[in-house]
Amino acid sequence: QLLQQELSDPAHSPWIEYHLASEFYRLEKYQLAFQLVNQSILLFLQKSQKPPSLLYKLKYAILIETDSLEGALPGIEKAILLYPDYVDLHFYMGFILYSLENYKEALQAFEKCIELGDHHTEHLVLKGMGSFKAWRYKGLCLEQLGKMDEAQDAFRYEKKTQMD
Repeated sequence: QLLQQELSDPAHSPWIEYHLASEFYRLEKYQLAFQLVNQSILLFLQKSQKPPSLLYKLKYAILIETDSLEGALPGIEKAILLYPDYVDLHFYMGFILYSLENYKEALQAFEKCIELGDHHTEHLVLKGMGSFKAWRYKGLCLEQLGKMDEAQDAFRYEKKTQMD
């Protein structure tokens, strides 16, 4: 209610749309959450500000949750150009590519996640995106590519990094 009230102020911050989008995402009202996160991105751009990375993380989480993968791919590539060191965006791109059965490119995305790791101070990173979750999907990609020995190694790293 407080966010809705703040939204009625014409001079409100673009963060209000983001926080509302987060709440609607949590409530599984994905269409409304998607509209609000896009509106927040637009408002930041209209203020000549680079939209914070969190907005893109939420946007692509919504698209993945709603299985809107085909349309997500071109946009996430652009978001990664804005935030090339954001491991969660690379993971989401890998997940999208994997889901679209593009295992070779997905593998590259998960390898980038492992390279970036989990420990960043600039972005909010979900635990495991740069470690055990990325190793798991790397293993799944390798399986799909018929590289069973390498896949087993990746699954071993998954278990090892999950303990860290």
